[in-house]
Parts: sequence; C-alpha cells; structure tokens
Amino acid sequence: MRRTFVSTDLRIVCFDGIFLGPTMKLKEEEINYLEEHIPELAAVAFKQAYWAALASGSSVLMSEDGNLVEIFPDGHRRIIKPLAPRIAVKRGQRFVLP
Repeated sequence: MRRTFVSTDLRIVCFDGIFLGPTMKLKEEEINYLEEHIPELAAVAFKQAYWAALASGSSVLMSEDGNLVEIFPDGHRRIIKPLAPRIAVKRGQRFVLP
C-alpha cells in the first residue's frame, strides 16, 4: 500500500516511507524512484491545493466537460466559458502555441 503525505506548509513530503526535507540528500536510486512517481505526487498536491482553496473560502477554476468552470466552497458551479477542443500531442512531440 502506497502512503503519501504532504505537510500543509509543503516542507515535508513522505512517499512510501521516504521522508524528504529541505536539506535531505538522496541516493540515485531514491531519486529515480521518486521521479517515477511525480504524476502521483503532483495529483496529491493538486488535490490538497483544491481543498485548501475551497476551505479558505476561495473558488477554484477547473475544466469540466469542455468548459471552464468556477467551483465555489458551497459546491455551486458556474460555467465561465467553453474551452477550445483538446489537441492530441504524442510523447516527445513539440507543439508551438499560437
């Protein structure tokens, strides 16, 4: 079972029993292991930021069903505008934004 913990002040991260502090030195295999899990760590950080913003009384902007949607702390959603269709990009492909 994977256990991930990110402190609220973002100074300490624990991933699968590896605690990271601001001055901790890591071995190459530990760095590789953590790099493989960047998407999972990013998902945890985004989820935490989402709930922290709502808990503080702020609204959050998200993409839902092709629309930019503002989500309020009470759960109310307001469509801001439709978004342009997604552009499929293959791994390694370079894309220049207009």
